[in-house]
Amino acid sequence: MKASKSIFFILAVIAIAAGCSGEKSIPLPETGTWKLSEIITTREIPALKEPVTISLSLDGTTVSGFSGCNNYFTGYKLNENRIVLENIASTRRIGPEENMALENLFLDQLALTASYKNTKEGLTLFDSDGNEILRFIPYEITDIQWDLTSYLKTEDAVETVPEDVEAFITLSKDGKLNGNTGVNILNTTYSLSDGNGIQIQPGATTMMAAPTEEIGNFEQRFLELLGSAVSYRLSGDTLTLVDANDSSLLIFSCKK
Repeated sequence: MKASKSIFFILAVIAIAAGCSGEKSIPLPETGTWKLSEIITTREIPALKEPVTISLSLDGTTVSGFSGCNNYFTGYKLNENRIVLENIASTRRIGPEENMALENLFLDQLALTASYKNTKEGLTLFDSDGNEILRFIPYEITDIQWDLTSYLKTEDAVETVPEDVEAFITLSKDGKLNGNTGVNILNTTYSLSDGNGIQIQPGATTMMAAPTEEIGNFEQRFLELLGSAVSYRLSGDTLTLVDANDSSLLIFSCKK
């Protein structure tokens, strides 16, 4: 299956250094996410609601990603340049025609991968002849100030943040989450897991009183929703925290 082939070759890329000549590659980090920026054969990527990605898990045992319509993931073990795959699984959704076409092309190209080059600008995959086939750029949620733009005020009502309220969060790579509730400074911790999972711990805030009841209610709701998040979606400059029912809880935009 194409998805299985793509996973194998992604892992092979991680296991070996680039075989092509040129500038030496920076070692891949233990964890990270990249989004597809270019398929060399087409040089054009349609705008999707969720970008095509590849990710390395925090615990160093899983590679996963989104290929346009479906998610893929597998466990693996490395021994020098050798790799042992565990059970491979992927979803089997049928999506819009444009998404399916991109997914098929992406997986076809990904299956040709034989080497990589990782730089600060991004990740490039090469075929066995040393030709570039896929380019990715870093796609992370850490070390960015995410400004809250809207939130789930009630069970079925998403509203914008109250006027003159500035609420935001910043997630650092060491697992700390800092921010502002719109009233008080927030300090807590978080953890990430496979499949864009996230868990935010109850934290500490300063004890300033809200200027109005509306803003006080907003602050309380904001903190409740942070604690209810189980995963996140990252699309362009927008970060969305979602609950176990895949309902959008908090929607942030990247501070420019």
